[in-house]
Formats: sequence, structure tokens, C-alpha cells
Amino acid sequence: MLRVFETGNELKEAELLTSDSIFLLPIHYSIRHERLGVFPEAKCTILGYPEKSPFIWMVIRRNKFTRLFAGRKYNSIFKFMRHFPDIFVQLSL
Repeated sequence: MLRVFETGNELKEAELLTSDSIFLLPIHYSIRHERLGVFPEAKCTILGYPEKSPFIWMVIRRNKFTRLFAGRKYNSIFKFMRHFPDIFVQLSL
């Protein structure tokens, strides 16, 4: 199950969990900016998997001044995307 980090304490916990790896620096600073309110026009949804001791992290950043863009390479991928919308995009709304 995915864990959503929303409150200030949860964001601080997520920030601590992502501070020990150089590969998680973009995630870590996105969490930090969300916690400190650095970019209020670009809200983040922070997700971690598994629910206890997450080690897979996802950040969905929604900027209110830009539109969502989805590209495609082949028609079959477009048909798949049309029938199965992305759950992470729905969670970030």
C-alpha cells in the first residue's frame, strides 16, 4: 500500500528517510521545499512504498501555471493510456 505524506510531521519524517542517499536528493529537496512552503504555487504529493519503512519514493509536483502533458510514441501506448488513466495523477489532484 502507498503511504501519502501530508502533515508537517510526516514530511519531516520523509525528509529524514530520504537524507541518506545521493540518488534521492531530488526527492529529498522536493519534500523539503514542500515542508517549508518554498514554492506554494507548485504543490507536491509525496508517496512512499511500502507503507512501513518506505524505500521507493514518488513525488508528483503540480504547478498551477502549467498544464499536464502526456506524450506518446506509439498508438498502442496511447490506447492503453486512454483506457487506464494514471492513478498517481488522480491522487495529485
